[in-house]
Amino acid sequence: MISFWEKSSLLQKDIVIIGSGITGLSAAACIKEMQPERGVTVIDQGILPTGASTRNAGFACFGSLSEVIDDLFTMPQQEVIDLVSMRLSGLDILKKRLGEKSIDFQQHGGYEIINEADVHYVEKINFINELLSPLFGRSVYELRDEKISSFGFSSEHIKHLVYTPFEGQLDTGKMMSKLLSYCRDLSVEFITNTPVTKLEDVGDSVSVVLQDLLILNANKVLIATNGLTETLIPNTSVKPARGLLFITAPIPKLKFKGTFHMDKGYYYFRNFNKRVILGGGRNLDFVTEQTIKPGINPLIYKQLEGILKNIILPEHPKSDINIEQTWSGVMGFNNTKKVTIEIYSPNISTAVGLGGMGVAIGSLVGQKLAKTII
Repeated sequence: MISFWEKSSLLQKDIVIIGSGITGLSAAACIKEMQPERGVTVIDQGILPTGASTRNAGFACFGSLSEVIDDLFTMPQQEVIDLVSMRLSGLDILKKRLGEKSIDFQQHGGYEIINEADVHYVEKINFINELLSPLFGRSVYELRDEKISSFGFSSEHIKHLVYTPFEGQLDTGKMMSKLLSYCRDLSVEFITNTPVTKLEDVGDSVSVVLQDLLILNANKVLIATNGLTETLIPNTSVKPARGLLFITAPIPKLKFKGTFHMDKGYYYFRNFNKRVILGGGRNLDFVTEQTIKPGINPLIYKQLEGILKNIILPEHPKSDINIEQTWSGVMGFNNTKKVTIEIYSPNISTAVGLGGMGVAIGSLVGQKLAKTII
């Protein structure tokens, strides 16, 4: 039973944002920065964001050499350039809004591991450098094969290392904590641990049903749930993609720093101080991993463990390599790599399809989503 006071005040909202990940919080921040008088309420089904924003590896990246080359086979040249530009812009917004120090941003550079089957990508370095030079002002990729040995990697499995100085890493926990506090300082309201079970645009407002029990009325609604969007909009173009990650205990005498991509970005790892964070492998089992359910796929886990011990740390005694924690997060992918930001109905807008690049692109997508209603 609802009281008059609850109905007249507490259940009437100006702007509701569903999803408290990078995109949702960035949209909230953008609205309050531009129109501080607006009321903004962020709703999430979990106590913490339940997608990928708090469950990624903390890569501040824009695309490896093989990813950019492969994109050119499915997208026009200018769209590929624009996609890289959007990722760079998103990272710039994030760092300027929160400050590099507060998110522990470190620019050790990024590397792509090239195996025997992918050697042909190296032949196109000069072409891709020329293509992207207007964005960076200098060459983007270069060979650093001498690092294979100095990093302690397996020369049997790795034929080349492609380096870019423009890639960095950050602390995902600090980033999200700072973004939450930034929004709270702007008087953004939060409702957590409360799933939205139904939305209905009724013309002059949106009916937002919480837990099948309570109904909020909002003037505008922004959906920023990415891979989880199909729970609210069944016919959405985005499909979920679960990603598995783990972190090791500290590794004695770890030799490398930086972010690393393998197999066209399907595998990735980085140092976190003296630990290794390793993730990916959904290409081993696309069908099972197209899910919003958390979980550990044993096939993928075994493959990641093998990569860790045999390719990344072959010189280390197996007794020194201990996996301390494992987790999964849910990303969202379209058929293309283009993020879809659209007005779904007169009072509802959506942003989906960040394609595993939420850290890089989420701040810009949130800004564009906010601008659909302000």
